[in-house]
Amino acid sequence: MEGGQKLKRAQVEWTNNKVSVKAEKSEKKKAKTKKAKPEPLTEVQEQALLDLDVLLTDLSVKYPCRSFNIGEITTTADIEMLRKYSRQTGCVFLTGAMSNTSLIEAKRNFVDAFVEMFKYEIPATSLAKIDRDNISSINQFRSAKEFNLGNASFAYLNKQYTTLADTPTSVIAYESVYFALNTVHAKVNIPLLMANTHTTAVLLALSHRDGMISWDSAKYASNPKPLPKGMTKQDLTKFHFDKYGAIDGAGGRIQAILVSEESVKLGYVPYTHLPEVQRLIAIALGKPKLYDGNGFIGTDAPYLTKVLQRHLIAPDTNSLVTWTETVIHAEATFSAPNSVTGICSFVSRKDQPNSDRFRFVVGTHVPSGLSGSDLVKLAHHCEKGIIPDFYFNSNRGKKVFANIKNGKSTQNKRPREISQDERVFIGSIIEEPCPQRQEFVHQMPPLKKHLYGITQPGDQLVEFSESDKKMLNF
Repeated sequence: MEGGQKLKRAQVEWTNNKVSVKAEKSEKKKAKTKKAKPEPLTEVQEQALLDLDVLLTDLSVKYPCRSFNIGEITTTADIEMLRKYSRQTGCVFLTGAMSNTSLIEAKRNFVDAFVEMFKYEIPATSLAKIDRDNISSINQFRSAKEFNLGNASFAYLNKQYTTLADTPTSVIAYESVYFALNTVHAKVNIPLLMANTHTTAVLLALSHRDGMISWDSAKYASNPKPLPKGMTKQDLTKFHFDKYGAIDGAGGRIQAILVSEESVKLGYVPYTHLPEVQRLIAIALGKPKLYDGNGFIGTDAPYLTKVLQRHLIAPDTNSLVTWTETVIHAEATFSAPNSVTGICSFVSRKDQPNSDRFRFVVGTHVPSGLSGSDLVKLAHHCEKGIIPDFYFNSNRGKKVFANIKNGKSTQNKRPREISQDERVFIGSIIEEPCPQRQEFVHQMPPLKKHLYGITQPGDQLVEFSESDKKMLNF
């Protein structure tokens, strides 16, 4: 009897302890998820917000924003006009940038790139069910949890990082450089530029005539409803700016994307590249060193967002957009384009179900610290499907790092395990003999080599029209 009472008492204590631990965990979880009450703004911050709103309004009157038809940009004088406009507003919208045929093919290429990149994580029988002509059929696999995609909620096509010990390397500029399987640059973005040569000529004329297209990615998102089972929800991009050391005219990154977007678009806050505007933003956020950092820098404080979204604008669909790197941008729902200016106005920060958005990142920079033979090797690797690993902890401090303009942090905070098959595939590219690599690149069309940073004389760029060559001062 006594033993039974002890057992019963122990069971009660164990149960109470279990309930207590569970309750404690629950309280901790509530405390963790409960939003901290924001600190009240100081008078200085409030005044900065008021001054910012007034300044942005005044600048919109002094330098009104409008879009331009890319087909009407044909001379060096047109390019100089756009450069002046860019210095004033910080962003340029050029409509009519992609042919319908090239956009259809880009969507197919996006699906192909997805399959190529994730065939080592997703069973072949499942991938076989993807419809190349229906890009939404990949949504069922866009799960950061199951397939460890690089930040699936952001919707850009990236793979998650691997531990450095498992990451393949190739020698570039006499240094061991880590590489990652990413076929978007070569299979999606470069072909899209090759198919729209006038757009490419305007892009190079506005940025770096003898530059290269920075290794980057592409985005497809639609906020599908109903959401496929297991798919990671795609969030709207927050207010932020990107900083990768761009200096106009000195070889740094010029931000550029080709867009095909419905009501949900990437919008821009013009004039936010100007020093006085930036000073007020830094004061309003209480971050005096806001513009000292690099990479993705958020400005999504609610009180600042209320001001910024009043001035947020977006281009019409099928546009080339270039912007100064510190221009603040964010996703939102926008109106149809104004019949006079061609500009789309901010409506709300609410996402719209099944609103397709495609963004192809085609920013340019002048290669830094890389020889001609390095660029040939990199062009070979990229065209075959691998690019220098862009996670910040990978190639920092190496010569190639200055040329990585889409740097990412460890987005999911956990590395993926690279399979032996993927390692063998990457190794087969890296280990290809030098003569074969050189011949492979030599056979590329001249413009493609040029876009990989292997500068070609103007008279050899046969893909450009004579008027495009004149516009580029070839």
